[in-house]
Amino acid sequence: MKKVGQNSATDIITLHDQINEALEGLRGQGCCTENWDPLIIGFAIKKLDTDALRYLEELLPDPTEMPTLAQFMTFLRKRHRVLKANDKEDSGDPESKKKGAKKETVKKSFHLTSKMACFLCKEAHGITNCPKFQELTSYNKRQTALKLDLCLNCLSHKKDKECKSKRNCQHCDQKHHTLLHYEKKSQAKETKPKKTDALVLSTDNQEEQKDSEEFEDSEHVSLHTSSTSPLFPTILMKARANGGDWHYLRALLDTGSGDSFISERAAQELALPRERINAPIRGIGGSAAAVSKHQVQIILAPRFPSTYKLEVGALVLSSLTGLLPQQPIKTDSYKGLKVDNILMADPTFMTPGPIDMILGAQIYASILKNGIKRSNTISAQNTEFGWILTGSHKQIEAKYLQLTENETLTALGVGWDPNTDQFSYKIKPTPRSGQMDKRMILSDLASIYDPIGWLAPVTIRARLIMQRACKDQVDWNKPVSKGIVDDWKEFLRNLPEVEKIRIPRYMNYSPGANVQLHGFSDASEKAYGAVVYARVEKDSLVMILPLAAKTRVVPLDKPYTMPRLELCGAVLLAELLDMTLKTLDIADVNCHAWIDSKKRVVHYFHLNTSPLDFHKIP
Repeated sequence: MKKVGQNSATDIITLHDQINEALEGLRGQGCCTENWDPLIIGFAIKKLDTDALRYLEELLPDPTEMPTLAQFMTFLRKRHRVLKANDKEDSGDPESKKKGAKKETVKKSFHLTSKMACFLCKEAHGITNCPKFQELTSYNKRQTALKLDLCLNCLSHKKDKECKSKRNCQHCDQKHHTLLHYEKKSQAKETKPKKTDALVLSTDNQEEQKDSEEFEDSEHVSLHTSSTSPLFPTILMKARANGGDWHYLRALLDTGSGDSFISERAAQELALPRERINAPIRGIGGSAAAVSKHQVQIILAPRFPSTYKLEVGALVLSSLTGLLPQQPIKTDSYKGLKVDNILMADPTFMTPGPIDMILGAQIYASILKNGIKRSNTISAQNTEFGWILTGSHKQIEAKYLQLTENETLTALGVGWDPNTDQFSYKIKPTPRSGQMDKRMILSDLASIYDPIGWLAPVTIRARLIMQRACKDQVDWNKPVSKGIVDDWKEFLRNLPEVEKIRIPRYMNYSPGANVQLHGFSDASEKAYGAVVYARVEKDSLVMILPLAAKTRVVPLDKPYTMPRLELCGAVLLAELLDMTLKTLDIADVNCHAWIDSKKRVVHYFHLNTSPLDFHKIP
């Protein structure tokens, strides 16, 4: 597949057809492609042009999540229709083509003698490509354009000039730029509504509502709010997939819901047959909150050995709710229940996590069993899936401390969200234009703080570009070659994508859990590296997360053979495993090293802290 040309309708539909042909060929060979969405989309997105990437992110309900293959293919078809329509508008009769060609020649001549200055930051680019402008929400983009007195249709000149653009918004077909589109509220709010603890299903238009209200949610509030938070009953259970395998799903029990629901992601994972329906979902006040177009039948079972089975009909929705619980639960809240001595329906109830299903009131009533326990504000009820917890728990109080809503605490570029207990990255690369030297590249590279190696696949690419710049032996104050500049600008353009990465802080470890470390190493002619993952199994729940990684670029002083580079990668893996074991300080950890050449490197893996199993990567 070749990279899509800028705003090329032909390349877009060609990419669409190539994906379809590849999938049909694989299915013809008997390959199951039901769970290949992330692999295919991750490869295809790299082929899109910059405008297509921006429009794709705007169309997604949640830009932080990868779209499904069906959503991506629909986007390609829609993008093709839009570009095709624009091509027809620009064509017309032969005379208009000649005029258009002449006008284009004048435009190119202008660009050779003058630089476009951004209305917002005054850099040499248009405002639509301005990093500061792109960071704004749709609502704030519109307010900025109004403040700068820009033409809202093209954003390329002031309002006092006549706009010659024939393009309309790709969302609503109105006369404004697509970047300025947002859903307006039907009624203006005079007062900010009081927030409640009610659980509301998220819908496809949730992102637009968030855009139009973001200026309200950004105000500072003192933490004199309620010191308790609701604890919703959740279940970790097994669901039978279409092929007969069992998958773990996490469900919320909701006595206020008449139906049961499943997320689109979970439905795709199970690959269950779907029944077409058109069911509006009513929310508080009787208004339609969403519409479900499919229904599936699911067989559920407890996560522990049991003969109990439950068949549930569930409506499919794109998303259900946020992470539950909303923040980690303090041990003091449920200490009196002695949860270590009872079989919990959800052993991860104290840790924020995603919800795959919502089970309605009828299901809730059918799974109840005799047995109830109470401790302070939390009650435990016995069910066919184990004991569930409901009630309220204490929040961490911090009087006189001011925090913004959903604030992420950041240090040296690494952020921690207390609500989800996850790490993330906040990177704002310096916009670069014109010529560049090695000092600028090194400055950008040094600004990426990654001590543990979570961004190793990203930073190794930057280091390879820096190595190429050093190989040319250009003086530090002299410009590097155009190829290096283009590669570095492309790297900086994609760098903000790392902000979508989320890494759990808590690895679900407690005494008695089965902990394994799996390390992998590999090498190429340009670089080699190693990574260590932790696999923690507790109460039949398995959690896998990355711990650390290291990479090295291959020195240019002399040639290295591939066996030697693989040996270097294995040695790097041994050092990384040793460091990880000493840092974790956990007894009875099984270590597994996955390497290419077992015979050559086995004597390098003499770790005294834990037995190590060797595996050769096939």
